[in-house]
Amino acid sequence: MPAETQEKKSGVWATKAEVWKLDEGKGAPAEPYFPFYYTWPFFWFPYVTNDVAARTVGAQVSITCIILAVLKLVGQAPLTIAWISVMLFAGYVIRFFWGGKYSFLGATGSIVARGIEPVTIAGPPKQFAAMCGVMFSGAAAICNFYAPFYVGPIFHFGLAGAAGMEGFLGFCIGCEMFRLIVLPLGRYMGFDLKGMEQACEVVTDSRQAQEERFVYHKWNEGPWEIFYGYVPATTPDGRALKWRYSDKTPHQREDRVDFIRYCKLSYALPGLCWAAVAANFKAMFLGGYMSEQWPWATLTIVGIVFFGLWAGLYILKLSMYPKRVQKDIEGKHSRYYISAVPIALLLFGYLAQRESDDIARALFWLGSLSNITITLWLITRTFIHPVSAGEITPGMTIPLLGNMLAGFSLQQWMDWDGIRDLSFFLWGPSFILWILLAAGILLKITDSPAMGPSLRVT
Repeated sequence: MPAETQEKKSGVWATKAEVWKLDEGKGAPAEPYFPFYYTWPFFWFPYVTNDVAARTVGAQVSITCIILAVLKLVGQAPLTIAWISVMLFAGYVIRFFWGGKYSFLGATGSIVARGIEPVTIAGPPKQFAAMCGVMFSGAAAICNFYAPFYVGPIFHFGLAGAAGMEGFLGFCIGCEMFRLIVLPLGRYMGFDLKGMEQACEVVTDSRQAQEERFVYHKWNEGPWEIFYGYVPATTPDGRALKWRYSDKTPHQREDRVDFIRYCKLSYALPGLCWAAVAANFKAMFLGGYMSEQWPWATLTIVGIVFFGLWAGLYILKLSMYPKRVQKDIEGKHSRYYISAVPIALLLFGYLAQRESDDIARALFWLGSLSNITITLWLITRTFIHPVSAGEITPGMTIPLLGNMLAGFSLQQWMDWDGIRDLSFFLWGPSFILWILLAAGILLKITDSPAMGPSLRVT
């Protein structure tokens, strides 16, 4: 082994002797039980979460609940408030089963928290807190539809208080209930909670420890040397050993506050989500289920702001870092998020219908034709470079979802003659492929080694 590499190894061992412990004389450090950066399966709540992002979500929920409760008490737009309560309930359900990865508020909170040093906390208490939020938000949604006008705001104010304490004060009531009530009760009833208790311990991971783990593995990319005890902090000739950080991991590089360089295709999803919610509200308005026009108009403006901000940043990235854009397009998983752009254009085209038909037609044709082109390119690429069952991801359904949306747009949104066949041509094959992909994704999810034993089919 080169002397320089040996010195670097020795420096790490001497500096972090209490962390890098020997593993049966092989010199390999034990891996952390809960890695900070980990790509979790689809149906899996992470054992480790970022408290900054969780507090951001809590602040959003608190402000939203206060606004809904006040508007309900003064009698403004009761039906709109009821449906927004249903959306809030759906968000809690998503965060309970999958964490913040697929939740709109969770994704927004993660983006807002990008410029703040992450604080690692245990995941199971947060999942229990999300379950409490499911019960409160579900009760509020039901009461806003069927109970007297003052009952729903009671649940909203209670949820706003709990979420506000977490978001603004950093005190999670559900987490404390989990530690003080749920775990002791489970032990009393005889459940095996060893893994759960380990997950609830305070995770003392830090950015520096992450860098040290990475630098250690980079310096040990060869055959292991057998060490007997800790290596001295000096070289054989008595000189003090010095060590330095190696290059950071991709995740650590992305934590630098550079919104242009690290802007991703998936960051178009918040604007798309706002547009999708606005489209649902407009459909309800046109169907006579809502009498107010301002909810979908306001949500449309918010969606345009989010999508325009992302588009501006990504255009700057295209001009400043074209190789990184090419890497996004050719990425195994990221390339499927390209279809988020034409889907957003289709939604904005629907929202512009009857307000400005010329803009609606332009956005529709631009979105539909570009999405068909992207789909054909992805299918051709799949035939040239076949994808195994283990590489199937939920992102593969995004282009097909765009084609289905274009088909419904042709059939229902745009009242033009002679396009029924084209509509079903777009919709039919996409729907069949979507079902096949969904089945493959479900099989991958249920067969994942990280899936809980009670949920795994094999």
